[in-house]
Amino acid sequence: LRRMIDVVMKTARGDYSGRIDSLGGNDDLDALAEAINGMVGDVRERITDYRAMENACREITEKYRRFQANIPGMVYLFALHPDGSHSFPYVNSASLQLFDLEPEALMRDGTLLFSLIHPDDQVRYEKSIRRSAEALQPWREELRCIVNREVRWYECIARPEMQINGDILWDGIM
Repeated sequence: LRRMIDVVMKTARGDYSGRIDSLGGNDDLDALAEAINGMVGDVRERITDYRAMENACREITEKYRRFQANIPGMVYLFALHPDGSHSFPYVNSASLQLFDLEPEALMRDGTLLFSLIHPDDQVRYEKSIRRSAEALQPWREELRCIVNREVRWYECIARPEMQINGDILWDGIM
């Protein structure tokens, strides 16, 4: 029994090298030993699979990050919530270059970007977003923003998708 406990404890600590040889003479203990060996093998196999998936995920994430860093524009996710509020669940680092807004600040407070939209473009922007949300049709708009007292033009392209929680989520680029 002590050997069985040791193998189970090693497995719990992440050491999957333990194995219990037949104890001979006691069918019940041999069956238990074989079950523990099987469990250790299954855990080892699952952990190996998990680590392979984790590595693949890390590689894909890194490729995606590098890809986004090379896109000449801001990649973003924009969410319109059922209560009418909105947020940016994700923006890449181009928000700093385009709008002088840190990505983290923009993700915390999406109103920072909307406060930059030129006053003459506000109503057109709101109507175009509403149309896109109602029809779940791609959104494309040219807007002026005032960044550091300078008027800049931006082309915005996004595709909306209804989410299970009722949000409408656009993935896009500016």
